[in-house]
Amino acid sequence: MQEINREKKIKVLHIHASAEIGGAENITFELLRKTDKGAFDVRVLFDCIKGPIMSYYHKEGIEIFESTGILKDIRFILAFKPDIIHLYGLRTNLKWRPILMLLGFRNVIGAMMGLTNTEKIGFWRIKLDVWTSCLLKKYVTNSRKVADYLKDRGFPEEKLEIIYNGIETGKFRALQETEKEQIKKRLGIPPDSVVISCVGNLRIVKGHGFLIDALSILKRLNFSALMIGDGDLKDTLIKISLEKGIKVKVHFP
Repeated sequence: MQEINREKKIKVLHIHASAEIGGAENITFELLRKTDKGAFDVRVLFDCIKGPIMSYYHKEGIEIFESTGILKDIRFILAFKPDIIHLYGLRTNLKWRPILMLLGFRNVIGAMMGLTNTEKIGFWRIKLDVWTSCLLKKYVTNSRKVADYLKDRGFPEEKLEIIYNGIETGKFRALQETEKEQIKKRLGIPPDSVVISCVGNLRIVKGHGFLIDALSILKRLNFSALMIGDGDLKDTLIKISLEKGIKVKVHFP
């Protein structure tokens, strides 16, 4: 069993599968940004292509390592000698679970914020996850739905831990009417229009198509919808809003 020396800083390594801007990426960045630096020595390995969220870590002074190959990644991990390792995303979990076991690391925690970014959940996606679950201490997810889905398919219930996403409410405030008017003017939205906002990557799993279907029923009402985000589905969603006769009401800023 790998022991943690609590008389010195606890070394924690986070291995990320994405450096893009998204829910899971933002949540984990906020977690690391607020981590007690006096008690923890935190590093991040980005096992992915370079992305915009890396700059967030640079600004916060959190040390990151950009993957340039499996051997260099392993050398970085062995040099750091982390007490705890967090793995994010299915690909990262399946790749690093056996490698870390062979390297002698036992305090490994997986994190899964969703089951898929596609329309259907793959058969092997679940099987491989379950078969390698013995290499994890805990598997953290942010929803009961994901935890139940994994449990029903054989994932050990005692290893599943649900930790819901937090919201830093101090970042949000109600806008003054003059501020709302300025934003509407900038986005080309009529001043008397009710604004409906949807924030999220434009992927099929997010369900934007259902929202556009619902909005088409309300097409006679005075509203404007903001689809805030980007992704492969953008052109398709624009086409659907045109076919539904609400293109003038649906904005993709």
